[in-house]
Amino acid sequence: MNLDIIYNKSSQRITELPDESIDMCLTSPPYYGLRDYGEDVKEIWGGDKDCKHEFENYVRPAGGGHPNPDKAQVGTTKKDVQRIYGARAAFCQKCGAWYGQLGLEPTFQLYLDHMMIVCAEIKRVLKKTGSFWLNMGDTYGGSWGDSYSSGRGKPNSQREQTFPSWYRKAQPRERPPQSSQKIRAKCLIGIPWRLVLHLIDEQGWVLRNVIIWHKPNAMPSSVKDRCSNSYEHLFHLVKGKEKYKWPKNIKLITKEDRIWLAAIVDGEGTIGIMKSKRENWVDSFAPYVRVCNSTKAIVDKCVEITGLGAVRIHKDKVAKERGYRQIYEWQPSDRSAAYIIGQIYDYLIGKKEQAKIAIALEERLPPRGIKGKHTSETEYKKREELWILSKQLNQHNIKNSGLPNINAKWKGPIYGNCEKYIYDLDAIREEHREGSHSRGGKKFRGTVLESGQAAKKGGWNEYPATINPAGKNPGDVWAISTQPRPEAHFATFPDKLCIKPILATCPAEICRKCGKTRVRITKTNLIVDKEYINTGKVKEVKEAGDRRNVLPRSRTGLEGHNEYQTIGWTDCGCNAGWDSGVLFDPFAGRGTSLIMAKKLGRHYVGYELKREYADMAERELENIDPLFRRK
Repeated sequence: MNLDIIYNKSSQRITELPDESIDMCLTSPPYYGLRDYGEDVKEIWGGDKDCKHEFENYVRPAGGGHPNPDKAQVGTTKKDVQRIYGARAAFCQKCGAWYGQLGLEPTFQLYLDHMMIVCAEIKRVLKKTGSFWLNMGDTYGGSWGDSYSSGRGKPNSQREQTFPSWYRKAQPRERPPQSSQKIRAKCLIGIPWRLVLHLIDEQGWVLRNVIIWHKPNAMPSSVKDRCSNSYEHLFHLVKGKEKYKWPKNIKLITKEDRIWLAAIVDGEGTIGIMKSKRENWVDSFAPYVRVCNSTKAIVDKCVEITGLGAVRIHKDKVAKERGYRQIYEWQPSDRSAAYIIGQIYDYLIGKKEQAKIAIALEERLPPRGIKGKHTSETEYKKREELWILSKQLNQHNIKNSGLPNINAKWKGPIYGNCEKYIYDLDAIREEHREGSHSRGGKKFRGTVLESGQAAKKGGWNEYPATINPAGKNPGDVWAISTQPRPEAHFATFPDKLCIKPILATCPAEICRKCGKTRVRITKTNLIVDKEYINTGKVKEVKEAGDRRNVLPRSRTGLEGHNEYQTIGWTDCGCNAGWDSGVLFDPFAGRGTSLIMAKKLGRHYVGYELKREYADMAERELENIDPLFRRK
C-alpha cells in the first residue's frame, strides 16, 4: 500500500485498500443537505455494476430492490422525490442505482445507507488496535428551495424556474427536502446520532467518546425562534470484539436484502432437511434452503446477495413435456444454508418454524472435517425426528414445530467488549487549570495541585492530592475556533481539532517486522509532603513505594502524593526499526487531517473526489516538513 499520498478517488474505492492496514481514520464527510460541490463529484451508488443505466429523476415502485447487496438499497417511488430535485440527481430505472452527490440524497435514510457502506469498509481496513474519529454536523428539516423559496405557492412548472435563484455552488442549503422523509419543518433530524446508533447496532462499533467541538467564533444566525448552533460532534469509535467468530466465507447480508430474501423464501422457496442414503454407513442429514422461479434475475440475485451456491435449471420432466418455461433453482445446503437461514430468520413469516428445525439439526451435527466420530443410535433417531418434523411442516400436516427461537449467533456476529485499542493519554494531557476549591468551609485558590498542598497546610490531612504533574485528562468539550482558509474551500475543519486524536490514537512507533506498537511505560513515585515522628513507619513506607494517594498520620506518619513519570517504551525485540502509524481520511477535502498527520510525523492516505480540492491538498502537503518521524 502506497503511503503519504492523496488520491483523486471516491470514498467507494476504499475496497482497494487491504484488510487491517490503517491505524486510524479521522474524517468529516459531507453533511446531509448542506452543500453542493458541483457536477464533478456525482457518482453512482448501489445498483448493478453491469447494468446499462437509464437514469430518470424518479423511480418506479421498487419490487426487488438492489441486485447488489454491497450497496445501499433504494425503495423510493416517484412521489418521494421532488421534481425540483431531479435537476441534479436521478435513479436508474433498471437496477435502482442512484446517481448524485453524497449528502444530497432525496431522503436522509438513503444518505445513512450510503454512509453505512463507507463505514463498513473503514472497519475492514482499520486495525484491531485502531480508532475511528467521525466529525459530523446536523441538519434541520425543511423544504430546501420549495415552500421556503420564492416559488412558494406556485405550480411545479413555475417553481422549477426559481431554481437558479437558490442554487449556488458549494453554498449552504437552508433545509433538506421535507416532504419525502416525514421530517417536519424546523425539526432537527439528528443525522449524527442516527448514523452512530446504526454503526453500534448493525456493524458492532463501540462508541468510546462523544467530543463536543465548541466553536467560539461560530457563524451568527438570523433565526429568531431558537439559539444559534455553535457546536458539532466528534465521535470516537473503536472495533467491537466478536464473542462468536463469524465464518470468513459467509457473507453478511444487508438488512434490506435480508428482508427481500425472506420474502422470496416465504413465497417462492423452501426450508427443509435433506436425507442422503449411504452404503455401509448411517444416512446423513443436512439443512437446505431452496428458491425456484421462472425469472432467472430473481434466482441470480439470491446468489449475488449471499455469495453462496449457483443457479441451475430445475429438472422438471412434467414442465418440460407441457412446454412450460424453464425453472431456475438455487439451493445451498449444510452449514452455509444454516447461516443464510439464521440471517433471514427475523423476517420470515410462513417458514419460521421450518427455519427452527433446520438450525436445530445443524447444531446437532459435528463440525465439518471431523472424521471418525461414530453417530450413536440415539443421536441418529433425534436427527431423523427433525427430518420427519420438517417434512410434516412442509406438507402442512402440522403448523408448529414446538422448538424455541434460534440462537442469536446464527443471525450475525455478536460483539462483546471492544478490542484493546491504542490510546496514549499522556500525549494529550492538559495543564491544570486555575480555580477555587473548598471543603469544610475552607477555600484554597490556585491550581488544583497548589490547592491540594494548601489544604494540607491548613489542617485538611485527608485531601486527596492525586495530581499528575504531566497534566490532567482532557475533557470532552473542546473549544476550538473555526479556521479561515487562504484558498476557496468551504469546510471549516480546523487544524487543532486533529491534534489530540492523532497523538492519542495514531501510534508514533510501530515495529517494521512484527507490527507491534511501542507503548509508553510509566512509573508512579511517592512524593513526601510531610513526615511525622514515627520515623520507622516512614522508612517502611518509603522502601515499599506505597502508591496510596494520602497516608494519614495516625497510621503511617507520612503524607504525600503520587507523581507519574515516563521511564521508557516497550520493545518487541525484533530490532527491525520503527515506523509511524497510518492515518486515513476518505473525505480529505483540502487535506487538513493529512496535513496534521504529516506535521506530527505520521503516515497518511487520503481520498478526495473533487479534483480541485485534491490538488489543493497535494500542494500544501508538498511544502510541509514533518516535526518528527521515527526512523
